[in-house]
Amino acid sequence: MAVELPDGARQIRQYSLTRAPERAAWGITVKAIPERVDPDGTLLPAGEVSNFLHGNLFEGDELTVSPPFGDQILDTSDAPLVLISAGIGCTPIIGMLHYLTRTSATRHVTVLHADRSPARHAHRRELRELVERLPGASLYHWYEDLGVRGVSDTILPGRIDLGRVQVPRDAQVYLCGPLPFMAGVRHALAERGLPDAQIHYEVFGPDTWLAAA
Repeated sequence: MAVELPDGARQIRQYSLTRAPERAAWGITVKAIPERVDPDGTLLPAGEVSNFLHGNLFEGDELTVSPPFGDQILDTSDAPLVLISAGIGCTPIIGMLHYLTRTSATRHVTVLHADRSPARHAHRRELRELVERLPGASLYHWYEDLGVRGVSDTILPGRIDLGRVQVPRDAQVYLCGPLPFMAGVRHALAERGLPDAQIHYEVFGPDTWLAAA
């Protein structure tokens, strides 16, 4: 997507498709990034384009976009799927689930999502409704802060624990979220004997995966 800012600058950003039905409008999700401080104390600026879109984009406005592209392409075999995300990394997972429901997929699907709290979980209701439309699919949440919600078999405190779920040895696994999160999940999958060729991922930003793995 190319965005013209008020100062005349033309900024290009990439966003995951959350909806891409045939012969219909595309859908994306944009998180407004506030000014923040990273773990080493460095002040990070607010997201220039994300905040501009949140404050200035309305129904009927036009955007300049390119055709979809990227390496995170859903495997279309009958192999089991495990879809794992954290934070706004749920966006490509939502897109995949829309495709699976639209094509009436019957393959085994397990969806795992981690977030800071239920209130911070983007697409929380949509994620649940999509999983409910897939026969035999299951959904698990992990939240650092559950608030007043109680723990259940599928809503758990803390960070994702693969020991709580079954990951079939022939599963195709898709990861999206912060890099440390994905590195940790990938390590846990490798300990279970899952080959690298069955683990797919998407990095939001420069791909430093190999350096971090």
